[in-house]
Amino acid sequence: MRANAYARAAKNLNDFLRAFDRLMLELEPTSGYGSFPRWQPKPGRQSHADKLASEVASLAGPAAEAFQASGMCIDYKPPGTWQTQPINPALAWSTMFDQTPMLDPHLMAVVGRQALGWLEHRHDEQAARQRGLVGAVELLALMSLALVAGVVSFSFAVRAAAAAGLRLRTVPARTG
Repeated sequence: MRANAYARAAKNLNDFLRAFDRLMLELEPTSGYGSFPRWQPKPGRQSHADKLASEVASLAGPAAEAFQASGMCIDYKPPGTWQTQPINPALAWSTMFDQTPMLDPHLMAVVGRQALGWLEHRHDEQAARQRGLVGAVELLALMSLALVAGVVSFSFAVRAAAAAGLRLRTVPARTG
């Protein structure tokens, strides 16, 4: 993935986590089945909680792709089985309202922040790589195409390469 794709994934996941955190401020735990409590709106907060839940739901798709890109998931053990299965937290958040929740807010926060940290780290690494040799090669290839097409002048290409930090070397010309 390119640096901008990691940045976009991190933004999508951060937007989702922030909306999720705002929703959690409007909820309180109740008894659940299994290891996680079930959540419901605090008294008098139903309409505001519904609005926030709708916002979280609309951000879940892009966040699910961000979790997928990070490789972070939750191992869920369905009731009555011994086997776990990986689940995408962004796609399972709404089970907190079900009788058998698949995760709790703390687990979402931990896994979400881990995924966010990984995406931001990969963005920084990829951006540095793109600024280095790969970026230089891409710039030279684009400039070569532009020169061949006659879109830019040679002097513009030289100035652009210098601005990008590329060292230009000259090669003596050989004639006949």
